[in-house]
Amino acid sequence: MKYILILTILFIPFLGKSQTNVNLDSVLTVNPDFISVEGIIDSKKTTKEGVYFNSYILHLTNDQIKKFDGKKVRVIGVITIVQGLQNKLDKNGEEIIQQGRQKETYHFVSPNITLI
Repeated sequence: MKYILILTILFIPFLGKSQTNVNLDSVLTVNPDFISVEGIIDSKKTTKEGVYFNSYILHLTNDQIKKFDGKKVRVIGVITIVQGLQNKLDKNGEEIIQQGRQKETYHFVSPNITLI
């Protein structure tokens, strides 16, 4: 048991090295899952879900929203798609009202934001 604890403590620094010095432009050409979008972040388009940015949704903290408000930025990251609701009918053929969005939404996962 002691050996497992010691080995775990020794390997934690190796598992935690997620930050690299990779040029993001080279990542875009190598990995097509990454996309790059430019635009202006507007704090007036903030909802509970995030900030609407060129038909995408960014998940930002309040400090980040204040920092980038009204500024032109480039956002690079992976997009995840949240599927919209499908219309369902009850026994009488009437539409069941559900809470949620009808259309699918596109969310940035761990976006990298740079000022232009």
